[in-house]
Amino acid sequence: MNSENLIRGYFQCWLDNNRPGARARLNDKFKFRSPQDIFDDADTFLAHFGKMDILHEVYDQNAGYIIYTDGNFCAGELIKMEDNQDYRNLCDH
Repeated sequence: MNSENLIRGYFQCWLDNNRPGARARLNDKFKFRSPQDIFDDADTFLAHFGKMDILHEVYDQNAGYIIYTDGNFCAGELIKMEDNQDYRNLCDH
């Protein structure tokens, strides 16, 4: 599966509030980093599931960059692919 299909599927789970579907798309090497939060595993991260609206998406073969609103702020996430699964390793805003 290419990065665009996999990452869009992941974010669609967010938009649909589908935690099991989002979790199924994250591998065991999941990491999330932002100025406000650090999560070293998918389950802890997903406990902080929130509402978002996607503003812009950019993809290449092994990664995607998504810009979205989450509540009162705008955020961007770089998502890198490994073994046809996605995992978070960076989030800046």
